[in-house]
Amino acid sequence: MVLRDLDLISKGQSVVQFSITCEPGYQAKEFWEPYSSSIEQRIEAVKTLHENGIPTAVNVCPILPLSNPIEIMDLLLEDVDWWIFDKLNDYKIDNKWYIQTKKRIIEHAESLGLQYTIKRGF
Repeated sequence: MVLRDLDLISKGQSVVQFSITCEPGYQAKEFWEPYSSSIEQRIEAVKTLHENGIPTAVNVCPILPLSNPIEIMDLLLEDVDWWIFDKLNDYKIDNKWYIQTKKRIIEHAESLGLQYTIKRGF
């Protein structure tokens, strides 16, 4: 829906921030976000805004269990100005997975020179 206001957004000094919690094809997206725009629609919106010179930020928050945030980063490498990451709180998943995922995110972001934030408590 943000694209309908592209003409207004492009006139000001705006940053548009999206929540993209999982990669395209993630099997449980409908369980976690049943009424939200599709991941593909959000990715296309980020790309369109970036093509129109509007700074973008992506929240990979919360990272859904067993999703692949690295894939999200790779899909939008050229289109995102700032990344934000956080885990899903109060969910019964092996914390080792989140620890390993956090390490992979940091290594990947650093190797690509991306601007990012890891939320406290991740």
